[in-house]
Amino acid sequence: MTTSTPALRILAAVAAGAVLVGRPRGVVHVHAGALTRSGRAVPAAVRPYCGVRTRRLRVLATTTGDVTTAIAGHRFCRTCVTLLPARLGGGSGVLVTRDDWAEAYGDLTVADLHLAASWARTVDETYQVMTVLRQHGPKPIRPTTDDGRALAAAYDAVIARRRKLTSAAMTDDERAAVREAREVELFNRQHAEKQRRKNVAIEKAQQRALSGGYVTPGDRELLNSA
Repeated sequence: MTTSTPALRILAAVAAGAVLVGRPRGVVHVHAGALTRSGRAVPAAVRPYCGVRTRRLRVLATTTGDVTTAIAGHRFCRTCVTLLPARLGGGSGVLVTRDDWAEAYGDLTVADLHLAASWARTVDETYQVMTVLRQHGPKPIRPTTDDGRALAAAYDAVIARRRKLTSAAMTDDERAAVREAREVELFNRQHAEKQRRKNVAIEKAQQRALSGGYVTPGDRELLNSA
């Protein structure tokens, strides 16, 4: 049984019609009820998901595309996030199979998931975002369209966030071990490439010698080392 990351729940709620509201210096609340006639505020008698009683809340974002700018410098209300349904449109919060995740968050766009990646707080949450992102197809190897480039960028964002979170959770000894392993891997790759080039040069020198061509001192040195 898996409960989805807050990032997915927030974006799914906004995609389903909820809006983000708040005070200029307060936290960001999620609101799914009525708005004032202008559509710019929450009526005084209406409460956001958390039910908090506060001064009039202003609408900060009405679409997922507005979220990044709207919440700059703010944090989300923890109670609102906790009370949000785990599935788009409500329903059980249990997400087991890929079909469950597709049903719950299939309406989120690639841009939404790119944003969700930046909000991920744990490695496990990045895997949740990746699971939903795969519904849009595999990562393009050489994208030639804007959609393809956006999808590739979203995959890169998830992977980069996962690496950052993984590194942050490591101890100093673990980081040192990773650095050492990378240095060994780099040395082995460089050694293998050097040996490959030497083998190619030896093969060419052997072909020249067999064909009666001129064998340079360097060729003779290579042939003697073979």
